[in-house]
Amino acid sequence: MIDQAVTRAFALAAVGDMDAALAEFQHIQAERPHDADAHYNVGLAQTELGQMAEARRSYIRSLKINRRHVSALHNLALVELRSGRHKRAATLLCKVLDLSSGHPRAAIILSDIYASQHEWAMAQELLSRALAVDPTSLPALTRLGNLRRLLGDEAGAARVFAEAVRLHPGEMIPQSRLGESLRWLADPYRNSGEPE
Repeated sequence: MIDQAVTRAFALAAVGDMDAALAEFQHIQAERPHDADAHYNVGLAQTELGQMAEARRSYIRSLKINRRHVSALHNLALVELRSGRHKRAATLLCKVLDLSSGHPRAAIILSDIYASQHEWAMAQELLSRALAVDPTSLPALTRLGNLRRLLGDEAGAARVFAEAVRLHPGEMIPQSRLGESLRWLADPYRNSGEPE
């Protein structure tokens, strides 16, 4: 009975009826108050509806039942990030990575937080960690290329963007960034000290 309700709630969410999905998830939550997934699913629907304070409470309730619920930790971190609580988000994302090294999205988001604080080495380490799990990750490759460019390693950036283009030939951002890097590397005046 509950499994059918869960299926029905996800079907409602899939067609964009988030209000109905939330109502269904809340009904399930009332039937299963000690089920971490029930609270997590309510949090998902609340997040989709922009109800961040409520979603935060739902994810916390899920974590009180199962403190190792990686998805609840990850989504709570995203809610904290949206609310401007970057330090709290970083702490939660570190816990996600401790529990699940195979979570490249958490590593990428955490690298963004470190990059925003100019902690370049840590940002680069986290992107490398994400790429170790998923070497084809376009978000990780793009960010790593951008980071290398920012740090003045244009040749390294070009290599990363070239790999992104090889893996994702239809994506315009890495193609554009690769072109910029190659033009910069080919510029005969870049090291001559002469004005352009």
